[in-house]
Amino acid sequence: MKLYYRDTELKMLRRQLWLSREQRSRMTVLSGRFGSGKSALLAEAFKGEPLLYFRLSGKTESVLLLDFIRQVREKLGLYVPSKVLTLKLLMEFLFDSAHKRCFTVAMDKFDTYASANPDFPLFLRELWDANRSGTHINLILVTSNPLVDTALFRSEDSPLRDLPDTSISLSYFTTSQIKSLMASKGGSLTNTDLLTLYMCTGGMPALVCAALERTDGSAAELLTLFLSPDSPLGIQASRLLGEVLGKNAETYLSILQLISRGVRSQSELEDQLGGMIIGGHLAKLEAEYQLVTKARPLLSGKASRNVVRYYITDRFLDFWLRNIESSRTEAELGDWDKIRSRAEADMPSVMKDSLVGYFMQKFAEARGVEQVGGDWTASARQSRSLSRRRSYYLSKYSRPSAEPVAKEKVHEIDIVALEPGRGKALVADVCLTPGDFEKKAFLDRLATLKKGPLKGYVIDSRVFTLDDM
Repeated sequence: MKLYYRDTELKMLRRQLWLSREQRSRMTVLSGRFGSGKSALLAEAFKGEPLLYFRLSGKTESVLLLDFIRQVREKLGLYVPSKVLTLKLLMEFLFDSAHKRCFTVAMDKFDTYASANPDFPLFLRELWDANRSGTHINLILVTSNPLVDTALFRSEDSPLRDLPDTSISLSYFTTSQIKSLMASKGGSLTNTDLLTLYMCTGGMPALVCAALERTDGSAAELLTLFLSPDSPLGIQASRLLGEVLGKNAETYLSILQLISRGVRSQSELEDQLGGMIIGGHLAKLEAEYQLVTKARPLLSGKASRNVVRYYITDRFLDFWLRNIESSRTEAELGDWDKIRSRAEADMPSVMKDSLVGYFMQKFAEARGVEQVGGDWTASARQSRSLSRRRSYYLSKYSRPSAEPVAKEKVHEIDIVALEPGRGKALVADVCLTPGDFEKKAFLDRLATLKKGPLKGYVIDSRVFTLDDM
């Protein structure tokens, strides 16, 4: 995979190798979300240099160790004694071998391994403290979970606190980078093409690069690529879910599937799942697995539970769940024409959601903007669901139940971007075309916000369309 926008990170990694060779062992933490290009960056940074790449997941340690030892023999030309039967013993052997030679050891999925083996970070600290001054190992710990990163490296009682010499964090491509990469294709590409690329990839480097290399960048070719038997979406999504969810995927996958189809609240999700209580599942999907994001209306505060919405964190996963995983039968039968036809019928809704996400991300990336989100109230469907629950508990204690009261629909504001320090706010609706804009409803809602949570703010009210990308 060709690397884009990674020159700074490449220089940092190569400098760490040089320092390891010229001075003493160095430790680097390389972090980034799934698909951010960590492995590709390592391969490019140490091309032509001895690199031991230890992926610490997917198999038992004894099986993994066979591959690690093979790498040591082939890349370093070292004989590994038969008594080396654990990763700890292998690391001790490598440090013993690094007094007069320099090499890189990259331990991928280090956060996952450390969580499953909490004594290993403590062992590594002792090994590092005892050996780093007289050895020349360029050690890179590759992680993907910020919560585990904090527990390992940054909190007061972290086992590896203050050990890393440097940290490198990789992110997905920004909206401006995606736009620049699309422009590099040349031709007569449109904003519809740009939105389609964003909609299908969410800026994941691996997918953006696949799109640039295998299509002309047009929406038609992008959809053909991503809705096909050899779609890179399927490869990435299967890898992600396989690594994160493992064998206990059924309930979690059902929840993700529903969220991708627009079922956003916990009460609605539980209704769709036959009354199953899923608060614990949602908490795990958000905090531990990082597959969903919990959102509240930006201007509502934290008082109201029933306005919380859940979204798929990664846009590429959302697109895959909505269009391919939901059509698993057709995919297995090879009926991709039907899958594409179904996706095309659903495209206006998907593109609208993606356009909102694009502008929201754009404002989140902007300097000065401190808070970005949407503004909404509980839907009538949520209210009915909550009323049914209240009725159940009232009837349980022999009290009369009331019929749900229909709520007046309140216009949703797609984007609110705040600069509280400067007393400024941007309030915007997002439409695919100007003709979709509901002007009266927007202005009525804006007037309410001016009297309430945005009182005293200087408000810039806008409507964004495809033309504004």
